[in-house]
Amino acid sequence: MRVFVLVLGALLLAAPLSAAEAPLLHCQAIPGEESAVFALNLELWIQAAGSWQLTAAGSSGLAFRGHGGELAAAGCLFAGSGPYAGELGVEVHCQLPPAAGSYLWELQLELTDAHGVALLRLPEAAWIVPLNTGEVAVQRGEQMRVLSDGEWFLLTDEDQVYCGGQLVLPTVPVVQAAALPEESGGAGTPLAWLGRGPRLEAGDETAVALQLQGPAPPSTLLVWGSAELQLSPFWTLDGEGVAAEHSKEGLRLHLPALPPGYHELRGTVQAGLPWVEKVSFLRAAWQGVEAVLELEIGRGWFARGDLQVIAVQGESGPLLLPQGRLGRVDGPAAVSSSKLDLLLPLRNPWRPIWTGLPLSATMEWIVDVPEKESSSFLVPILLWDEGLELRLAAGGDHWLFYGDRESLRLQWGKVRVEGTPGEVSASFSAGEEARAGRWQWKRTPRGYEGTWQEGPWKWAFVLPSKDGAAPALSVDYRAEQWRLQLRPGDVRLEYAGDEWAWGSSWPARSWWLQRRDGTFRLHLRPERLRIRFGPGEDTLLRLEVVPGKVQLAVEIPPWEGYLASAGGGLELGMRFRSAHIKGRWHLLSRGACQLKNGLFLLEAGQTVGYTLTSWCTLYAEGAVGLTPSLSARAGLGVILTPRPELVVAAGWDSQRGLHWKAGLVVPFVGRETTELCE
Repeated sequence: MRVFVLVLGALLLAAPLSAAEAPLLHCQAIPGEESAVFALNLELWIQAAGSWQLTAAGSSGLAFRGHGGELAAAGCLFAGSGPYAGELGVEVHCQLPPAAGSYLWELQLELTDAHGVALLRLPEAAWIVPLNTGEVAVQRGEQMRVLSDGEWFLLTDEDQVYCGGQLVLPTVPVVQAAALPEESGGAGTPLAWLGRGPRLEAGDETAVALQLQGPAPPSTLLVWGSAELQLSPFWTLDGEGVAAEHSKEGLRLHLPALPPGYHELRGTVQAGLPWVEKVSFLRAAWQGVEAVLELEIGRGWFARGDLQVIAVQGESGPLLLPQGRLGRVDGPAAVSSSKLDLLLPLRNPWRPIWTGLPLSATMEWIVDVPEKESSSFLVPILLWDEGLELRLAAGGDHWLFYGDRESLRLQWGKVRVEGTPGEVSASFSAGEEARAGRWQWKRTPRGYEGTWQEGPWKWAFVLPSKDGAAPALSVDYRAEQWRLQLRPGDVRLEYAGDEWAWGSSWPARSWWLQRRDGTFRLHLRPERLRIRFGPGEDTLLRLEVVPGKVQLAVEIPPWEGYLASAGGGLELGMRFRSAHIKGRWHLLSRGACQLKNGLFLLEAGQTVGYTLTSWCTLYAEGAVGLTPSLSARAGLGVILTPRPELVVAAGWDSQRGLHWKAGLVVPFVGRETTELCE
C-alpha cells in the first residue's frame, strides 16, 4: 500500500485576537499517487424558518460527497428545514497532480435561505465561519471580536463563540442524540436514523433521514411518533418519491425492491404543542428492526404562559433571586412557574415571596421592613417539588453566601468566589490607587490602569499583568453635545441634542438614532435594521429586518402579538395574560395562538381561586388546546400557608394525577435596633 500523508493545516497571524485567512487542505503526494479520500467533520448551528441547504466548493481537484450521495466539485452537503444543531460528516475526494510535492486547496461553504455558524474541526485546529450573518463574535479573555459574514477564524481552547447573543461554544445548544436500540444502531444493521434529533419549538419543521441496507424485496416501512409530532406524507428514497398512507399505527411507506448497498429515506416532521416541554420519540420499523430518534420539543411562543409576573410592593430592599443572584424588584418580575421557588427579601427573610404556585401571579406581595432589621442572617431553604432541593443563604454587613446543589457564590468585600460542579473561579479587586498630577493609577485584576484628563480630553492606558498581552490605549473626547471614543478595535462618534441623539461605530458599521425620552430608537447594522417605538406608556412596537425575514411585534398589555414573513411564508402569533383579585376571588386568564409553517396552534386556560381563610386558598384550573388535535387539561387543589415561612400546595391534575409541593424557610437572624446602628 502506497504511503500517503494528509495534513490539515492553517495560516495564523501573530495578533492575539485576529482572523486567520482560511483553512487550507495540505497534501504531501508521492510519485504515482493519483487520488486520496478523507473525511471532514462539520458542526452546524443554523436558524431557518423554512427549507435550506449547505453547499461546498473548493479549488480545482477537490470533490465532495454529502448526504445526497453524489460526488461533485460544488455539491450540496446537507439540506434541512427549520432550526438545526448537529454534526455532519463530509467525504472529500482529492485528485492529486502527477508530480510529487506539497499541494494546498481552499475550502468554501455556502448556506442558502438560512443563517448560522459552521465549525470545522481539523486534527490540529478548529475553525469557525459565519454564514449569512454578522452576529458571530469570539471572546478571548477580555477581548471580543465580531466576525464578518464568510470570515474564517482560527479558534483556541480558551475562546468562546457567540451567535446572535447565544453562547454556542464551548457550551453548545441542547441537542438530543439519536437514541438507537443496540440492534439497529451499529455498523451493518439494516435500519438506523442518520444524524441527531435537533431541538424543535412548537410549529417548527425539520428534515429526518433513515438509512436502509439492501438488498431487500418490495416492503412496507412504518413510521410513527409521539402525539405532538406531525409526519409529512411526502418522503423520498434516494431522491425518488415513495407512496405513503396514514393508518392507525402510523405512516406506512411502500418501498420498492432495494439493490445491495445503503439507501437513504428522507421525510419531514413538524412539532405540535405539548402541555410541557418534553422529549418526544420518532420511531421506524422495517424488516423486524426498530429505530428510535429523540426530539426535544419546546413550547416556543406559548412559553409565555409558563411565566408568572410577580408584583412586589413596599420597601423590600435587596431580594435574593433564584440561582443566588441579587436584585431589586421595583416593578413586576417575570419568573418561571414550572417549579416551586421563592424570592427572599434579605431585610425581612421571615416573609419570602413564593412563586411556582397556581395563584402566585394573582397575589399582592407586600414586604415591609421590620422595626428591628437584621445585621446578619443564616437561612436554610427546603423545597419539595418532584424531589427535594436544599439551599443555604447567609450574609452580613459586608458579605453574602448562597449555595445549592448546582452552584455556590460568595461575595466578601472585594473577594468574589463562584463554583459549579467541577469548576471554581475567584476574583479579587484591590483598591490600590495613586495620584500624580493629572494622572490617576489603580491596580486591577487586569493589571495597572492609568487615566489622564485635561479639559475635554481623557486618555486611558492599560498595562496588563499577563505575560505576552499587549498594552492598550483609549481616548475619550467630550465637548458639549459631542463625544468621540477611540478604543482598540472600535471608533465611536455620538451626538446628544435636546430631543434627539445619534451615534455610530465605524469598525462595526453600525449607526443608531433615538429620542432622548426613550420613546423611539433605530439601530442599523450590516444586513440588519431594528426599530423600537413606544407611542404610549404601555404600548411598544418593534420592527426587525434581517436577510430573509421581516418581523413586526406589538405589545399592548395584556396583549402581545407579532407578524413575520420568512422563507416565503407568513407567520403570526397573539397571546394575552391577565391576573387580578376581586374580594376573596383570584382570577387568572391566559391564552395564545400561532400560525407557523402552515400549522395553527391554540391554547387557552383559566384558573380560579377562593380564599377560604387567611392561610387556606382553594383553586380550580382548566385549559383547552388545539395542538393540532383538540385536547384538554383540568385540575383542583388547595394552597396552605399556616405561616409566611411555610407553604404547602396539593392537588390533582388530569395530566400528572395527584401531586404536591412544599417550601420551608428557617431564618436564624442576628438583629440590631436603629439606635444601635446609629
